[in-house]
Amino acid sequence: MIARMPKAGLLIIETILAIMILGCPEADVRERASDLSKLGVYENEEKGLSFKYPLSWTLMTPGEVVEKSRGVMAPATGAVIFVVNERDPDKNVNIIIVPAQKDYLTADELEQLEVMLDGEYPKIFTGFKKISAKLLTVAGVQSLEYVAEVDRVGKLLRVKGVMLVKEGRQVILTFTAPSESFSESDEACFETILDTAEIR
Repeated sequence: MIARMPKAGLLIIETILAIMILGCPEADVRERASDLSKLGVYENEEKGLSFKYPLSWTLMTPGEVVEKSRGVMAPATGAVIFVVNERDPDKNVNIIIVPAQKDYLTADELEQLEVMLDGEYPKIFTGFKKISAKLLTVAGVQSLEYVAEVDRVGKLLRVKGVMLVKEGRQVILTFTAPSESFSESDEACFETILDTAEIR
């Protein structure tokens, strides 16, 4: 039996609900390929988190997100940092860290989490469509990657969430982008963060 697993799923749901509100007013955005050769480093000693990210994207604290969204968005509990494409703020990565009841999740527990999300998301999101789910390793621990499309007031968003538990901390990295303009450079930004993430 999984201790507190519904809470983990609810946090993922809360995260996606918050991210769906982040988008700023529409703008004429021309997509350029991100320059992934120029990377910045984010380090948070208090949370034991570090990762690299393309300098063509911008770091924003939860407070800056509230300010940028003109108070419309209240970041989810445990939000640590956002990485935002300034040309299109609907393209962003949100990282949350909260205490967990366990030191790690087994493959069986992660698969049970997937089943729970399969049941809960269609109840919450209009136009929900699951694209994929798989287990992968992030920051040295087994993690669940869950990809779906959801509708935000007539705009279809692709949401990729990666959830893991390490040493008593639940970490959720969520990448969001409009489905119509989702590109390989957006995916490359998220993959850079995932590949370089360290949780100590």
